[in-house]
Amino acid sequence: MRTRIKRPLILSLIAVAYIATPLVNIAQLLIFAGIPPGMITMQRVVAAYGPVATLWLVTAPLVGIGFCFVKAASWYVFVGHSGIILADYAWKWVTRPSYYLGSIGRLYHLDMLIGNLLLIAVVAYVVRKNFRAPYFQALPRSWRESTRVPIHQRILVNGQGRKTTDLSGRGCFVEDPESALAPGDRPLLHFHADKVAIDCQGEVMRRTPTGCGIRFLALRAPQKRAITMMLRKRFPLRYEASVACSWRWNGAARSATVRNISAGGCYIQAEIHDLAEATQGELVIHDLRQTLMAKVVWINATGMDEKPVGFGCLFSRKHFGLVRTLRRRYGTLALTR
Repeated sequence: MRTRIKRPLILSLIAVAYIATPLVNIAQLLIFAGIPPGMITMQRVVAAYGPVATLWLVTAPLVGIGFCFVKAASWYVFVGHSGIILADYAWKWVTRPSYYLGSIGRLYHLDMLIGNLLLIAVVAYVVRKNFRAPYFQALPRSWRESTRVPIHQRILVNGQGRKTTDLSGRGCFVEDPESALAPGDRPLLHFHADKVAIDCQGEVMRRTPTGCGIRFLALRAPQKRAITMMLRKRFPLRYEASVACSWRWNGAARSATVRNISAGGCYIQAEIHDLAEATQGELVIHDLRQTLMAKVVWINATGMDEKPVGFGCLFSRKHFGLVRTLRRRYGTLALTR
């Protein structure tokens, strides 16, 4: 199955406009300047527009064609290319203000002024969208406005149970290789995690062989913050580990294995009977001969989130030296959640 990408409409409009730019400007010379078709030469164009504007005019179709390939770099080429003509036009107004101010009444110069103002508006829109909206670009990106957290969370898409592989306050990726959803579709979404319940409409922004990327629509700011806080609470970055330990509580002890760890807490693979959330206990790491006070903060009885059955615990205080000690003893540890 080939990856399908939603192409923003503005991308197609800019591509067509840029490719047609030389023809439009030649038509302006014919209509407003009254120059016969056979008299339009490169020398006349340079005389009319100036060398910088002429260079922009000649290269504009190449920028438009670049959009047809749907590359993320096309946006940056467009912004840089547009900056050339805007800087040139501003320089002309600064150096000859009386001439251009007096020429506003002429249709030809008025048309150029309106065109440049529209170009400023388009560039501002593109820059704003490109750097603020996480789904504006046509291709998957290595960065987003909101950091995606790799998790496995159940979600309802149009009432059907699915699984997300990453999540943020602005969107998620739904694992669904057989889905009929396509870019542009707007399914209804529902998921519940911890104390966070989300019901909203989403928009499919891209489609891959494994699923689809969906952004949340009309999600209120408090809901976005609630998702972010939930992710920080449940899925902090930790280091993968496989360290033998013991969990002691209420006079009992149980052999276990630390599966991931950070300065503030860890996940322990162990039997969970007789355990409850908020239980205070001691984590004994035998290899390091350390005993850490901790509290059970969540119990994983079903092995969800691709973790073995066990529980997560929060240390009573930060132990930054613990991570350094583990890395010295076991070498480089991979990051996980």
